[in-house]
Amino acid sequence: MFFLLFGLFLLLLILVPIGIAYLIFRFLSKKGYKKIGLIVLFSVIVGMIYIIYTAIYPTDSFYKDEFENFTEIEFPKSAKIVWKDSSYPDIHGDYQAGMIFIADSADYENLLNRIKNNSKVSTDTINYRFEEGEITFAKENSTRFSSVWSDDERLPFTLIFRSDGHYIYFSGANL
Repeated sequence: MFFLLFGLFLLLLILVPIGIAYLIFRFLSKKGYKKIGLIVLFSVIVGMIYIIYTAIYPTDSFYKDEFENFTEIEFPKSAKIVWKDSSYPDIHGDYQAGMIFIADSADYENLLNRIKNNSKVSTDTINYRFEEGEITFAKENSTRFSSVWSDDERLPFTLIFRSDGHYIYFSGANL
C-alpha cells in the first residue's frame, strides 16, 4: 500500500510540471505563439527527463561531492573516475555511493598522507569484500590494500588505496 501511494506521489510530481507546461502551451497557442508554447512544453519535458535520469544515474559531480562531504578533503584534480555505483535513496533518505578513481602519483600520496594524519579516521587491516562491479579493482592476488574509514557512525566511509600508487576506492553511506 505504501509503495502504491509513493508511486502515485512520484507520478504527480512528474505530471504536474508537464501539465502546467501544457496549459501554458495551450494558452500561447491560442494567442498565436504556438512555437514559443512548443519550446516551453519541450523544455519542461526534457528537463523532467534529465532530472529523472540523473536521479537514477548520478553524474560524476555527485560522486566527487560525496567524496568531499565524507572525507572533508578536496577531490584530487588529476583524478578520473573509472567505475561508479550508488543505491537509490530509500524511504528514510539512506543511500550508499561508491567509486573507483585513478589519480597521479602526487595526488595519490597527498591523499594518503592527509587521510593518515586525520584523527577522525582509523586504519583497518581486515580483508574488504568487493561487490561484483568492483572485482576488477581487486583482481590481482598480489595487490595490497590500505583500508581507511571514518569513526563517525552517521557518515561512515571507506577509502582503499591500491598499492600501485594510482587506484583508490571510495565508498560512503549516508545513513
